[in-house]
Parts: sequence; structure tokens; C-alpha cells
Amino acid sequence: MRDLFFTILAIWIIYRIWNGIQAANARSFNSREETQKKAGSVSVDYVPPKKNKGDNDEGEYVDYEEVK
Repeated sequence: MRDLFFTILAIWIIYRIWNGIQAANARSFNSREETQKKAGSVSVDYVPPKKNKGDNDEGEYVDYEEVK
């Protein structure tokens, strides 16, 4: 009777380990599919910061009259 119990226990442990390995492989495969891009898709990795209108480093505007 004890041998039967240990045999069933060993089969159950092997079954749980096998299912864990299969689930890990499925998760790994699904994550690889998500990271691959579709053909023609565009992704932007860098967006430059927006300049404020008050941060103009070009100098001051000087009003002038044209002399002929």
C-alpha cells in the first residue's frame, strides 16, 4: 500500500512540474509575440521637450524705420 502511495505521489509531482514548465514556455512565447512589431508600424522612442514661447534666445526685437 505504501508503494502505491509513493508511486501516485511521484507521478503527481512529475505532472505538476511538467505543467509548470509548459506554462512558463507559453508565457515566454506570448511575451515574445507582443514585443515584435507589425510590418509598417511606427514607434517613437524619443520626443524632444517642448519650448516655451518665453524662452526665445534669438534676441530682442528692435523697431526701425527704413531710410531711403
